[in-house]
Amino acid sequence: MDTSSIKSKNYGFIAIVPFFILSAFRDSSIGNDTRSYLMIFERVKFGQIDLKNTNFEIGYIKLNECIAFLFSNSQSIIIITSIMIYTAYYFFIKKFSASPVFSIFLFLTLGYFGNSVNLIRQQLALSIVFLAWNYLRKDKVVVAFILILFASLFHNTALVFLLAIVLKKIKINKISIAIFSIITIVGYIAYIPILNLFLRIFPVYNSYIGSIYMNGEVRLASIMNLLVLSLIFIFGLVFKPSLDSKQFSYKEWNMMTVYIMISISLTVLSLNFNLIARATDYFSIFSILYIPGIISNLKDKKLKLIIGFLVVVVCLVYFFVIQLYRPEWNVIYPYKFYR
Repeated sequence: MDTSSIKSKNYGFIAIVPFFILSAFRDSSIGNDTRSYLMIFERVKFGQIDLKNTNFEIGYIKLNECIAFLFSNSQSIIIITSIMIYTAYYFFIKKFSASPVFSIFLFLTLGYFGNSVNLIRQQLALSIVFLAWNYLRKDKVVVAFILILFASLFHNTALVFLLAIVLKKIKINKISIAIFSIITIVGYIAYIPILNLFLRIFPVYNSYIGSIYMNGEVRLASIMNLLVLSLIFIFGLVFKPSLDSKQFSYKEWNMMTVYIMISISLTVLSLNFNLIARATDYFSIFSILYIPGIISNLKDKKLKLIIGFLVVVVCLVYFFVIQLYRPEWNVIYPYKFYR
């Protein structure tokens, strides 16, 4: 490994530490569900949780039990889960990103930092999915399958990443894109039977029917995500790497383009039932590797600079528009530390 690569990875560590601090030592008012997680910890600590009558997965409850056995302060659940989540992000970015600092910038501006302080169970599941993907890319399918099942013990939506195994051999071309498009359109039109199937598999989500997850305000979030993912998908097709590319290989590009395509399909389905949008994160998160990888492959230095600048501007505008006009989506601004 050359010196510049080592420095880049070290800068990546320096860049991610502030986000860990903001996550671990946040006030209970930061994040939509932080108070709920603190309350669950207190209930677990006093033995008030019955696994048979809770919507929380067994893996997450058992983690709470372990932490409660060691620490009595409820903030400990926030700190320890932040350590687990950000350790996973760090190694995911360090090992697979062509530009760790750029990936962390995208982690913030594309909304994944907001997710990390809102969706603790899902983020823990995603941390395990990162490991599963590492085995999947090495063709160790059985290990990846087991890890995905394990991840579902923290959030059952992790099971959606089984699609990565099923679609492992898909090649990006006009035919595969057309098939995905047709399936997505049919799924959108026939969403009621699909929703019923989803609720049979995950009955815990029946309580969300008729909630804010069915209203127009939440659909606006899905529409914005759909626009961003579509831009990323088009960007990837336009600047597709060559077959002999080494920095960001054609194989990696193909795999991640499939993931972005799955994200788009799931986001379209979420226009009818927004909770499905949570499943997109298992695939859309790869955009923080995908974008830097594609840009790093550009041979024209001037073009690379222009494209990089445009990506930074678009992502910053996207981030600040949400924080200024829809702060309630993530509740990370204005920020307050734990006291």
